[in-house]
Amino acid sequence: LKHSPDCSGLRPPQPPSRWHRPRTAMTPEDARIGILACFRKVDERKTGSIRFQALLKIVQGVSKQAWTTEELTRLVDEAGLRPDAGDVDYEAFVRWMFGEPTARTLQNHYASPKAYADGQPFDATDTPYVAANAMGSPIYVHREAGVSVLQEGWDLRPEDYTGDGQVFFFQCATVAEFERLASETVLTEEAWQSVQGGPEDKPGVILVSPEPAAAKLSAEEGYEGIWVPVILEPGIAVQEEAEKGEPLEQWRLQMDAEVAAERAAGATERRKRACLQVMRKRHGDSDSSTLSAMNDLAFILEARGKVEEAAEVCSEALSIYKATLGETHPDTLTCMNNLAYLLDSRGSMDESEALARQVLQGRQAALGDDHADTNTAVYNLAELLEARGKLDESEQLFVREHDWCKKTYGPKHKCTRESWANLCRFRKVHKRNTLQAEDRRKRAGKFSSAI
Repeated sequence: LKHSPDCSGLRPPQPPSRWHRPRTAMTPEDARIGILACFRKVDERKTGSIRFQALLKIVQGVSKQAWTTEELTRLVDEAGLRPDAGDVDYEAFVRWMFGEPTARTLQNHYASPKAYADGQPFDATDTPYVAANAMGSPIYVHREAGVSVLQEGWDLRPEDYTGDGQVFFFQCATVAEFERLASETVLTEEAWQSVQGGPEDKPGVILVSPEPAAAKLSAEEGYEGIWVPVILEPGIAVQEEAEKGEPLEQWRLQMDAEVAAERAAGATERRKRACLQVMRKRHGDSDSSTLSAMNDLAFILEARGKVEEAAEVCSEALSIYKATLGETHPDTLTCMNNLAYLLDSRGSMDESEALARQVLQGRQAALGDDHADTNTAVYNLAELLEARGKLDESEQLFVREHDWCKKTYGPKHKCTRESWANLCRFRKVHKRNTLQAEDRRKRAGKFSSAI
């Protein structure tokens, strides 16, 4: 630290006499390398970071009077390294001391309890990353390497763990695997079991570090696909023996599927709660970001079986939507649809049906009969009426939904085939033959006309 350059006034106002330039000539690069070498000697965990208290002890060896806890907190906070997180990235700290820009990396973002774990999005400003979407799921895309990272990671740290996490990345082998994993509201036991790999005597999930973009890897080198961040407490994953020429470290994680699913779900719920608090404080209750955070929390709660609380959160959001946007606004109707689903899960069938009918009427009036959102409302109401035993109206709506799919996508489209399969299921389960006979008569008439 004695060899570090002047920190542009961020040092204590009256530097101690022991903080001075070395008597022998030393270039800034030599000084930087020397300081990093000293830090690495005390980095027993080999994580690239140092405990804040350990860093405090080092600088107080220079001057206890000048380097108080408050002063070091201010300095590290000025560098953007979040001293309250427990650990400090010493390489970033040294780069900042020498006037080099402190890089905001995804690994730093996911590791920090005051960033990702508190529901904060990654600040991609002045970084190679840009926020995007893939098949409806939010991702970060590295503009130069083309590497994509799912925004929602798997936080597998215990609930009582408060330190920084150790961040790895899991690669989705195929687009179908990414679509399946990304579509889950929370990590499930089945999903965790599906990504296990390796021999029978050594199963586990293979993770890599650092992030592929940091290693300058690209799709051309076989690193295509989308990566999922995995956050662990240090010491859980075991490093594999690296293959020759392999630019990424490979780690194996062995964790029971039930434990992994519960930890990930719990962390997701805590993060969504924290995000909602931040949005309320920053923007107020009626802001769109706050309402979106309420909707996210409601679905996490529902996925965890907390249906009562989920319905309360969604109901509060709907009241705000109605007051600010009106009852026929698309966002209001979407929230109303979500609440109808939650009320159905809770067993409040009358309220759920009333809301589902209101959603359908609102979308028909605002969007017309041929809009995809209207068709979704038709299908949702049909399912609800089937569950309530109102089979005549339910069948009519299922037929209407199938006709829309056939007209919009054509008879051979996947959605049309799924819609027809669902209609056949309904008729088979409920022994509904009336409309089937009518369909056969229509087809027979068309066939005879053709002849």
